[in-house]
Amino acid sequence: MSVEALLANYAEGHRHPINQALQWVCAPLLYFSVFALLWALPNLAWLESVRLNFAIIALAAAQAWYFSQAPRLGFGMLVLHALLIVLTSWLSLTLPFPLWLFAAAIFLLASIGLVAGDRIEGGGRSLLNGLRFLLVGPLWLLSLLYTKLGWRH
Repeated sequence: MSVEALLANYAEGHRHPINQALQWVCAPLLYFSVFALLWALPNLAWLESVRLNFAIIALAAAQAWYFSQAPRLGFGMLVLHALLIVLTSWLSLTLPFPLWLFAAAIFLLASIGLVAGDRIEGGGRSLLNGLRFLLVGPLWLLSLLYTKLGWRH
C-alpha cells in the first residue's frame, strides 16, 4: 500500500475536529511512550557494548520504513526521532521515578484519548490496527504540517 493510501485511510477515520485534536496530542504521546518503554527495558550486554538499546533498534527500523514510504516525510521523522532520543535520554536521567512508570502512565492516558477520539468518530479502528497505525499516526500529523507549510511530501 502506498504512503498516500495509508495516509488517506488514516485520515478517513479522523475527520471529527475533537478526534483530530486528540490525535495531535495523543498520537505523539503514544509514540513517545512506546519508545520510552523500549528504552527502559534492560539491555543485553552486547547491545550496551555498542551503545544500543531496544528503543534505538526499533527507531532505526521505523526510520527505515519511513524513508522507504516517503523520503521527504522520512527526513521530518528523522528530526523528530533525534528530539525523541534526546528527550528520552534526559528523562531517564532526571525523573525521580523509573522511566518505565512514566512511560506506562503516558501510554495509558494517550490510549484512552485515542479510544475516546475513535468513539467520537464512531469507530474503533485506529488502535485495532496496532503497529501500522502507531507508525502512520505521526506520519499523518507530519504530512498535515507539511501541507500547512506548503511543503511537498
